[in-house]
Amino acid sequence: MRWKLQILVSIPMAALAVLLFAGISRVLNGAFIARGPIVGPSQWPIIGVLLSAGAAAFFVYRHTARERKTQALITFMLCTLLAVVTLTLISQLV
Repeated sequence: MRWKLQILVSIPMAALAVLLFAGISRVLNGAFIARGPIVGPSQWPIIGVLLSAGAAAFFVYRHTARERKTQALITFMLCTLLAVVTLTLISQLV
């Protein structure tokens, strides 16, 4: 397993996912962080998070030789988890 690659890809992509979520929420709702439940009529911010995590997983998939699918899945889950935790912490502070 290439843990360094997974971590070094997941952290910046999770930051990008948070920025995408905040930017799309700002455009659609007029607020930096979507207030209320994340799942609602406006699910476009979640798509930004999933696209960012998918891009990270694809990058890891293409840059590893063994156990590609497993490492890509771990990276996708790690990136998504980091983004959700960051968004939860930010929403608690605001």
